[in-house]
Amino acid sequence: MTMILLTSSLTSVIAMFAMRKNEFKKMKLWLWMTTLLGLAFLGFEIYEFVEYVHYGLGFTTSAFASSFYSLVGLHGAHVVFGLGWIILLLIRYNNAGITLTNAPKFYTFSLYWHFIDVVWVFIFTVVYLMGMGG
Repeated sequence: MTMILLTSSLTSVIAMFAMRKNEFKKMKLWLWMTTLLGLAFLGFEIYEFVEYVHYGLGFTTSAFASSFYSLVGLHGAHVVFGLGWIILLLIRYNNAGITLTNAPKFYTFSLYWHFIDVVWVFIFTVVYLMGMGG
């Protein structure tokens, strides 16, 4: 999951390089790749939640379980928001090209997506890596 999300950050960077070169079709392609990777991440996250519940780790099972579902679930909600944002931008400006009006919107999304990735690295370190040892 972590590699998928970090790769989506890379595709977002490549999209912004394409935007700077005024290559709108390439930018859209890379942003759609970012979207697909984000959807894959969400799919794995949902699968993980279902598996944990199947094994008896529910939201009210323990303090760790409720913290885990709250923290990872809130991050997932932010991923859903980001995916909705980029899909709406891509649909709205599908044929517009890169303009002074829409370029900042795509760039702001890219910054938001990087923030989501940085937060995930923190969550992954604290919950998955340090949580296993604790």
